[in-house]
Amino acid sequence: MRKLYKLKIVLLFSVLLLAFPFSTSATELDNNDNITPYGAGEWDTIAYGFFDITTTSQTLHTFTSGGGDLRICIASVDPLNSVYLNVYTTSGINVAPLFFKNDDASTVSPEMCLPKFSVAPYVNSNGKVNLYIKGNAKKNDTIVLKIQD
Repeated sequence: MRKLYKLKIVLLFSVLLLAFPFSTSATELDNNDNITPYGAGEWDTIAYGFFDITTTSQTLHTFTSGGGDLRICIASVDPLNSVYLNVYTTSGINVAPLFFKNDDASTVSPEMCLPKFSVAPYVNSNGKVNLYIKGNAKKNDTIVLKIQD
């Protein structure tokens, strides 16, 4: 009888232990002190939009990251066009030179994610890194960029 009671206690404790999550997701405050949850191990889109890109290198977008890996996805590149992107820290360090070429002669490109890269070495004392993307193309184009952290 006593063994059955101990078994019930152990089972009850196990069920309660498994009822609580083993991990939590990261969160970040935005400019308005609203909490935005970021899931560990998932890509979180921190910027998305249409950008006019020319044959002359220009700043396309500035953004802030919490460090770790970043990934840039690109879409809607005109047929036979090439796009050159460079991600810089605000101190001018070129973190990631990226290149995309649409070899298709008749259709715009579908979304393609470029290789991920780390910005961890550039994080400041506040745990953030401010970055900007400069880009140019073989010919003027309007492209879609998605930045993921």
